[in-house]
Amino acid sequence: YLWGLKHIYFFNLDRIRKATESFEKSIAIDSTFAPAYASLSFINAHFNRDYDKAELLANRALELDPGSPQAHVALATILMTRDNDWEGTEREIALVEEMVSNPCDVPEIALFYLLGGRMDLAVGCALHEVASDPLNYEPLKMLAFYFRCASRPEDAIAAGRKVLEFFPDNQDAVESAWKGISAAYTMMGLPDSAIAIAGREGFEISAHTYAAAGMLEPVREQLEATLKAWEDRNKPSSSLSCYIAGLYGFLGDNDKAFEWLDKAYEGRALLLMYLNNAIGEGELDNLLEDPRLTDLMDRMGYPRTNIAQRLASIEKYQRQK
Repeated sequence: YLWGLKHIYFFNLDRIRKATESFEKSIAIDSTFAPAYASLSFINAHFNRDYDKAELLANRALELDPGSPQAHVALATILMTRDNDWEGTEREIALVEEMVSNPCDVPEIALFYLLGGRMDLAVGCALHEVASDPLNYEPLKMLAFYFRCASRPEDAIAAGRKVLEFFPDNQDAVESAWKGISAAYTMMGLPDSAIAIAGREGFEISAHTYAAAGMLEPVREQLEATLKAWEDRNKPSSSLSCYIAGLYGFLGDNDKAFEWLDKAYEGRALLLMYLNNAIGEGELDNLLEDPRLTDLMDRMGYPRTNIAQRLASIEKYQRQK
């Protein structure tokens, strides 16, 4: 079970498969162990979108242990992903916070802090994970991501540099660190630095960076390719519509951006749940002051904290320039 928790924290699909196997083995060993049912419920609600199975697993966890914090996290996940009920979600998370001395000991809870724009708490959980697993680069990588979502690119760069310092011989660690640092420079309004890093390290320049540099032709090319991919698929992923919306946003076509965000909303796109993250990372800068963005967040039941944080961050770096 503990090995499964280590996998589930990172929200990587390969890791989620390994977490699922670990939790299923845990239940095979002890069929009365409530936390394993709850963690499987979390996976089925958030990643697999199998809400019937998620609800059965959550209810089984509560039958076995009504005071299980993991079971209430599982219920919160169902309320958030199936019902768009953020108030209900926060009630369940508040119960978890009352049950444990440190909510960050429940790895899944960081997700709710992240999605709900409670970035200081999300960062706190990431720091907790770094302290608990110092020989693994992935918690530091996650910390850098959380800093970017919180519109704290300088802290993200510092976390990325720690990865480079402590794990210089790990190719995956080095590549992910430089990609994160490049993204942070883009957030700071320094796309030339981001492009230089990408060129030196040999990874693809993001559409966000191209747009920030005023190089819109590569963004248009990505948009055309993505629209073609959408048309060519029999059942295109609703999350792909989020990416298309972002590309239109980079090009300054807000009407098209919101048209595709609405498609994502109607299709219950998993990626749309990460709207606060995209705002914090600067992926939706052209949409921040459009009332349609706050309308979308209201429909999702999401708080608007990240909009103000990102606008303040933009102003800060504009002043520095």
